[in-house]
Amino acid sequence: MEILLAIFTIIICLIATYTDWQSRVVPNYLNLTGFLIIFIILILSLNSTELQPYLWSGLISVIVMLLLFYTKILGGGDAKLLMILGFSVPIQSLIYLWLYVSIIGGLQALFFIIKYKKTKQTIPYAFAILGGVILFWVEFFAIA
Repeated sequence: MEILLAIFTIIICLIATYTDWQSRVVPNYLNLTGFLIIFIILILSLNSTELQPYLWSGLISVIVMLLLFYTKILGGGDAKLLMILGFSVPIQSLIYLWLYVSIIGGLQALFFIIKYKKTKQTIPYAFAILGGVILFWVEFFAIA
């Protein structure tokens, strides 16, 4: 199951990165499709007890990402993408996913500041999300 989630979340993030880089939009249909496929993978692979950590992770992701969106820290598409990714990992792994995304996001922001000499600009954050997801799954499979 984890390999399916890894492949699928990386594909979704690749598409999101492309659209975010081109048009600064992560399409709603991509987030909805991602959520539905992640949910189907989980339902078909886990019993109700095994499913609970993924649901808690998703619920916490929704709450935190809504806060980050409404405080204008994250854009809507990026927040929704991180919400659905929260459902793809169990609760005990969620902090690692967020940590990797934050590290890549910080490096990306530093690059944009150095390159463009601006601090008041938005950046296409789906790239950081993609990088964080890849790092997360590499570490996950290296430990497993």
